[in-house]
Order: sequence, then C-alpha cells, then structure tokens
Amino acid sequence: MNIVKFTKELEAIIAKYDLGNEVSLLKQDNSISKSSELEAEIEGMQKDGRTLKLGIIGRVKSGKSSLINALIFDGEDVLPKAATPMTAALTVLKYGQNLEAEVDFFSEEDLRDIKEDAARFQKRKSEMAEAKFNELIESEKGKQKLIKKLDEAKEAELRKRAMNFAEQEMRNDAALSAAAEQYERIKHSGVNSANLDEFKNISAASMDELNRKLYDFVGADGKYMPFTKSVTLKLDQESLKDIEIIDTPGVNDPVVSREERTKQLLKTCDVVLVVSPSGQFLSSEDTNLLDRVTKKDGIREVYLVASQVDNQLFGSEKEKGGGLLPKVLENIKETLSTQQSKVLGETKAQSPEVGDSLDELINSKVLLSSAAAFYMMKNYNTQAKWDANSKHVWGNLNHFYRDYFDDKQSALANLNLLSGIKAIEQIVSKVKEKKEEILQKRSAEFISVKSKNILNYQQAIEQQIQEKIQTIENSDINEIKRQREEMLKIKSKAVEAVNTAYEDSLEGFELNIKDRLFAKVESYFKKLTDDIASSEATEEYSYKVKDNGFTNLWGLFGDRYKTKYGTRTTVKAGYVKNSLDQVISEVENLTEIEYRQNIMEWKKSLYKSLISSARSVVDDDILDPVIISRTIRGTLNSVQNPDINYTGSFPRELQKSGTLKGYEAEEFLNAASEFARNLKSRVKNDVKSSVNALIDSFKSQDVANIIFVKYDEEINSLVSDINNKEQALDRYKFILKDIKNANAN
Repeated sequence: MNIVKFTKELEAIIAKYDLGNEVSLLKQDNSISKSSELEAEIEGMQKDGRTLKLGIIGRVKSGKSSLINALIFDGEDVLPKAATPMTAALTVLKYGQNLEAEVDFFSEEDLRDIKEDAARFQKRKSEMAEAKFNELIESEKGKQKLIKKLDEAKEAELRKRAMNFAEQEMRNDAALSAAAEQYERIKHSGVNSANLDEFKNISAASMDELNRKLYDFVGADGKYMPFTKSVTLKLDQESLKDIEIIDTPGVNDPVVSREERTKQLLKTCDVVLVVSPSGQFLSSEDTNLLDRVTKKDGIREVYLVASQVDNQLFGSEKEKGGGLLPKVLENIKETLSTQQSKVLGETKAQSPEVGDSLDELINSKVLLSSAAAFYMMKNYNTQAKWDANSKHVWGNLNHFYRDYFDDKQSALANLNLLSGIKAIEQIVSKVKEKKEEILQKRSAEFISVKSKNILNYQQAIEQQIQEKIQTIENSDINEIKRQREEMLKIKSKAVEAVNTAYEDSLEGFELNIKDRLFAKVESYFKKLTDDIASSEATEEYSYKVKDNGFTNLWGLFGDRYKTKYGTRTTVKAGYVKNSLDQVISEVENLTEIEYRQNIMEWKKSLYKSLISSARSVVDDDILDPVIISRTIRGTLNSVQNPDINYTGSFPRELQKSGTLKGYEAEEFLNAASEFARNLKSRVKNDVKSSVNALIDSFKSQDVANIIFVKYDEEINSLVSDINNKEQALDRYKFILKDIKNANAN
C-alpha cells in the first residue's frame, strides 16, 4: 500500500466536499497525519545510517529533564529541571564537537496551515455561538410569553452565555484549539517570519550562555517562541554518540499548542522512556500515552521509569520495611511492578491491536529512579552548593535512615542504590547495541500501523456517510419535525433534570473533597506537633555561683564559688526543621495528588448520575453517551488544579541547627510551634479558597445545555437535508463513491 498517495487522495476528497468539520474527530481517533508530514516521516525512517532516536516522555514535572541530566550530563543541571524555559519546547540532544544550537522554525506551509485551522476554529465557534444564541432567545421568549424582541440588556446577557458555551465546546477539539492559540501568539509577536532563518544557528562559549540566548526562542514570553518547532543542541558528550535524546514538553501541558506538538513528534521516536512519578504512578495520562505510542504510533521499544522514588521512602513504606532502606526500596518496586502489570494488562485487553509490544513491560519489574540521589552522589563533596530540593531530600534521608548515610562510604553507596541510574544506563546501552534491528523493525511497524490507521479512517468515513444516507432515506420529515417539537417541549425538563443532578453531585463532591483535604491537613499537622513535642527534652546541668554565705562573710577570704544544679530544655533543631520540611512538602503535594484522585472518582459517579437523570426525561434513542462523555471530560479538563507553594518561608528564629539548650531551645520551640500554628491556619484557608475556586469553576459550566445542543444541531441539519432530499442524497452518494474509490495501491 502506498499510504502517502492514499492519504493525499482522501485529503483531496475531504477538501472537495468541505468535510473537515465532519471528519475531524475520526481523524484524531485514528492519528492521521497530513500527507506531507507522513511522507517526511517515512523518508526519515528509511534513510541510511540514521541515528537512533530515544524519546523521554511523560507528564509535566514528572522528572524528565532531571533524568536526562543524570543519564547524559553526570547529574549536572544542563537542562533546566522546571517546566521553563527550555522544556517549553521540544529539545533534541545530539553529538557535536562544538557547543551550538539549531532552531527549527515552523515552515511557511506550517504557518499557513495554522492560520487556516485557526480560521476554522473561529468560524465553527461563531456558528455554534449564533445557533446557541437563537436557541436561548426562543427559550427566553417562551418563558416570558413574548412575541417581540427582548430588551438589549437581556440579549447581551444571552449572547455572552452563548459565546461562553461555544468556547467551552470548542475546547474539545484539541487540534483546532491548539492552532487558534498558536495563531494568536504569532499575531501578537510582531515578528516577520520571512526573517527567521538569520536566527537559526546559535553558538556559545558555555551552556549558561547558550541557555540565555535560547530564551527568546523557547521561553514562555520569548519573542520567537510562537514560531519555534524544536531546538537541537549539539554537545561534545561521548554518551550522545550513535543516539539522539528527545526531551519533550509534558503531555498534560496547560499550553494546548505545546501538548499537541508533543503528540505530533512522538511518532518520530524509535525508543521511548516513559517517566511517571512514583507517588502518582501510571496515571490516566500515562496509560493514554502508552496506548498512543504503541497503538497509534507503532513504537515497540517502550520502557517505564518510576521517578522521584526518594519521596516514597517514609511513613507507611518505612514502617512496612522495618526502616531497612534496601527492604523499603524492594517493597516499593514490588508494589509498583504489580500495578504496572495490572494496568498494562488491562490496556492490552482493551486494545488487542498493540500486539506483544507491552508484554515485556507487563512481565518486568519497574525501574526505580531518583535523579536527586544521583546529583547528591556526584556532588557529595560540595554540599554547600546543593539546591534547596537536594538539601531537603538529604535532610530527610539523614533523619529517617541515619545509619545508611552517617559516613561518606555508606552515603555514596546508598545514594547510588537509590538513584537507579545504572539500570537505566543499561537500557540505553542495550538499545544502542540493537540499533540496526530496532530501526528496521521501527520502519516496518510504523508503515504497518499507519496503513491500518488510514484504512480504518476510510472505513469510518464510509460508515458515517452511509448512516447519513440511510437516515435521510428512511426519515419522515413530518415525524422528524414532530420529534423536534416533542424535544422542545421536554427539553427544559431534561435540562432541569440534568442540571439538578449535576448540582447535587457537585454539592456532594464539594463536601467530600473538603472533608478529605481537611482530614489530611489535620493528620499532617498532628504528626508535626508530635514531632516537635518529641524533639524536646530536659537535661541536668551544673553551674557555679558566687558564695555570699556566712562562711564567706563580706568576701574576707576572697571570691569563693559553689556549684549548683538545675534542669534546662534541649531541642534537636535539625529534627524539627526536617519535620517542618516534610509537612510543607506534603501539603504542596495535596493539590497534585488528592485533587486528581477526588476529581477522578467524582467523574465516574457524575457520568452515571447525568445519564440516569437524562434518561428519566428523554428516551434512550435521543441520548448520545459519546457526547455526554466528551462534555464531562471537557468540563473537568478545562479547570486547572490550584498551585499551593510554601517553600522558602522559614522565619529567622528557625534558621538554626544542632542541639539547642536553655533559653535558645525554648525560643526555638516557641517559634516552631507558632510557625506550625500559622502554617496550619494558612493551609486550611488556602485549601478552603482553592476548593471554592474549583467549585465555582465547575458551577460556571453549562453542562446540560452542552449535552443537548448537539442533538439540536443534528436534527436541524437532518431537517435541512430532508427538505432538499434529492440534492442531499446526490451529494452524499458522490462522496461515498469517491471515498470508496480512493486507491490504496
């Protein structure tokens, strides 16, 4: 099969009949690339002597860049560990004798496509908003029993509601949303794209200088960022010979255009390393990512790394392992390996087309890693220069596993064990050795998967057109109009039923999430209070005072002293500070872990609740579960989790270490207790505020109307087709004929 030629033929048919909107979801579902991109991808894969491409992929802040720093740069922070500036764009690392960067900009064809897709986005949004506005007008007139126009203020309110509805609905089309966002950035950049080539090559004397120069191209507010497709860094690193490392932006990137770009570029990788944080291992984003790279992109060399394992060594895991570090690590590995096997087994069962690509992962042990441990091991002798995170991790390790880190030899050995980098280096070495075999299989598998995708796409379009033909042929215009009238009569009841179910579910969710979060906060601070109390002790001490007693009347015999005894308070300041650090880390993770878990649970119950409420009013043949599912997903995905940060907020009184005694100890304990009380109050207020903001965001979603508007659109389109039955049938039959005749050979 000549899949490039086949794709071009289908593109021409879709353009001829203006089917872009109708087939956009089918295109996304089958991961269909533009023919020009597909041709370039195949040519690149079949090129003689090409370099193996290893993609490091995962969620935002999963530790991808930290892992690359450990693997390639011996733990040094060459790539920034935060999500900005450089990981805001795709970064390719390859071998070069001189330090330089090459910026790959979007081509004129790319920019034209972005502009056209942005225009399609605006056109569809406007049409959707206008249709919704007319519907709201009619509904409002019905409520007020009006024949004439509504007043201007009411019309303005309804138009705003209609536009908000359209914007929310359009978010479900990731590709068009990304194009619209990208085009807005391009328009406001003030840059002439014709002059970009002069900035393509960048040289520097050091990595710091190169990073500074690159900010304009990959920084969040960089002047040329909207035009940057990727950045290739050429580095004189022996580890980069025979391989290219691709560091992608996260797949849950809040910037839609960057996330969409990541998905487009995944297919160019030959091997992928999926990085998933140990504390949130194999989330839905991770499994969706694995499903995509295996099923839709045909990648068969896939490895899974559980990152940031240093965060999981405490609490119940420490107790379960009896405080023995190797045993704790082994228990974590067993737990995550079981989870890996279960989740990937379910993925394979649901998608048999992935074949045996996941079998090795399903049957293997998970790879644990801690880039922080590797960094500390490599920089053990310069601890004063460690970053805040490294110092925090080191403090926890020394407090909870003191015997494993109390001398240099033990510390280095256990940091190496904790880092897990050796096992990952062995993976990289293995794929280098298997390079030719992997490249041959990758090219064949890519073409095979893309061939299946394009055939499935063709068949899906055929089926969709046939269903339209059958509907037009078998529908009675009077019956359709009657159904529309019936729907208009019951629609307000259906909307009310769904809204009531949504509001009830949301109220329960609000109470539940607040209770859970406050319970977590209470448990964190109870432990902190206990830790502060247990750090306090008393000791006896002796001191000398001048003897002014009778035996030394007026000091006639010179100054004489006597020994007195007392007790004083002592405190281990380092222990208290570690406990404070730990509770700060826990409350910061609260939003990341607990919010996601609660929203995921609510989403499952909400779907059932909305379906049930809609069915209580509307017949099953009217409901479309796909539309309802997509609506709920879009609603929840549109709300960002709040970001709570408390680091760097210790008062001066707590900037002490060692064992403090007497007044200094009492002052430290008072400061620690006051800090804990204030922090707890602040955390509870922040949780309350962030939950309220989250609930307000959910309340602003017009869920019921979104669910039923699609039905209205389809009915109106059907009425139009039936009124012009002969013309509509001729059009769809011509389309069907052309689609069937598209030549796959």
